[in-house]
Amino acid sequence: MKAANDNRPHGAAVRFVVNPRLVPLAKAARRLHLTPAEFEAKLTAFHRHGFPLPRPLTGHYDLVAMDVWLDRMHGVSYDENRPTCPTGAASLVDARLAAIG
Repeated sequence: MKAANDNRPHGAAVRFVVNPRLVPLAKAARRLHLTPAEFEAKLTAFHRHGFPLPRPLTGHYDLVAMDVWLDRMHGVSYDENRPTCPTGAASLVDARLAAIG
């Protein structure tokens, strides 16, 4: 709120929202709900499972590549940018419903 005698225009603190695609290790860790220390401790195992390496020029992680990796890890496939059920999920649901009766 402006003081009554302050007639100077004030710009917004953030004029444009920027959603970065490349993020440092701490934010990549947060994306996976891990602390930076937990993330670093698990990186070798992540890389064995195909987790994307940081970009060589920046050392930052690509959030899109991380999302693609997560989707693959959970069997999510895409058709024309539209998510579908994880592989085998429909038959799993049918089997569980049949077991309930």
